[in-house]
Amino acid sequence: MTESLPPPEPNAFPELRADDLQVVGVDTRIGRVFTARGPHATVWNAFRRFGPTSARFDHHQPPPGLNPHTGVYYSAVQLSDRRGRREPLLKTCLAEGFQTDRTIDLEVGMATFAVCRPVRPLRLVDLTSPWVARSGGNGALTAGPRAMARLWARAIAGRYGSEIDGVFYASSVLPSGFVVALWEQAQDALPAHPLLHRPLTEPAFRADIEVYARELGFGLLP
Repeated sequence: MTESLPPPEPNAFPELRADDLQVVGVDTRIGRVFTARGPHATVWNAFRRFGPTSARFDHHQPPPGLNPHTGVYYSAVQLSDRRGRREPLLKTCLAEGFQTDRTIDLEVGMATFAVCRPVRPLRLVDLTSPWVARSGGNGALTAGPRAMARLWARAIAGRYGSEIDGVFYASSVLPSGFVVALWEQAQDALPAHPLLHRPLTEPAFRADIEVYARELGFGLLP
């Protein structure tokens, strides 16, 4: 039976302690694959102000629309799991970015890979930690229906405010890969320039993308 996620009760959320947080330091690489052309084009460091969309941890208030004071930035983080495995940053980005169709399309929207390091530490509620159980949640928060997860995102943001920069969690597609949803207070943590900013069609990426597509069970176009 699929585990059901109850509605959040922010008044019951505990005070944050050290093991509830994942601190992403300035030596940690974060990366994202984004659409650089087309109707939903963006840039590497843009926080999305429109929402909530169907994304899991949009904390915007409904109904969907432009929220100038609310923003979200999804990216992968290159950290080791509890067994010492460290997934390649690009692999986690591909798993997250192309999970809907399970096909990596290198040309639509000029898919682009960007990597940077934060200029200050990021304090994130760790959704792989006991905080989830202590707050009345369960594993469906990161792997179950997204609409309920968005309720939790709004509750977390409302409860902890500027104490945190967002949430940290394991990819539902690639559980050994880690992802962050940064919220608007984290915007000053991004650098002025990325370490890497290249379209996925560059030949240097091709061999790795073919390997990652096979490992993920994803199709690859073209």
